[in-house]
Amino acid sequence: MSTEAKRSEVTRADDRRGIWMRGLWMLVLAVLFEVGKVVLFVAGVVQFLWLVFNRERNQPIADFGAELATWQGQVTRYLTGTTEARPFPFAKWGEVEEG
Repeated sequence: MSTEAKRSEVTRADDRRGIWMRGLWMLVLAVLFEVGKVVLFVAGVVQFLWLVFNRERNQPIADFGAELATWQGQVTRYLTGTTEARPFPFAKWGEVEEG
């Protein structure tokens, strides 16, 4: 087997491994996305109750909601293959690695 053929075979194996690793990360992020939906629901209920009893919104909850929405968008872009940049927990919360 020629050296070039060996390199090509190694490259294909690395590509397959990379695809399977991406699949694993996609699964992890999909589960975390579902957890995020529950957190969003709870934050919405708490914000509603805060409005009912205090007649004003809770700014930290609103800020967290904006950050959660950004994260959910980042997860969606990764899961659909729009980007290779993995969001939190692979990047710092509120940021995303370049890719």
